[in-house]
Amino acid sequence: IKQLMNTSAGASFIIAVLDICDIYSDSTTGTANVDYKLAGRRSVGLNILEWLEDADPTIYPNLLLTAQRLNND
Repeated sequence: IKQLMNTSAGASFIIAVLDICDIYSDSTTGTANVDYKLAGRRSVGLNILEWLEDADPTIYPNLLLTAQRLNND
């Protein structure tokens, strides 16, 4: 994880994956099959967050700052 995050391409990839995972969403639509799909995506994102935290507690906050800078450019 640390090696991946030390490259701009790696950080961009993780940002994109976490965006797809929609980790901050509620994940309920009222339709079971859609809810399961969204919950699965969210679960993957939460696992990635755990890996980032285990590798270095400062990685995710720095990643958020990087994502914000990229969105502002």
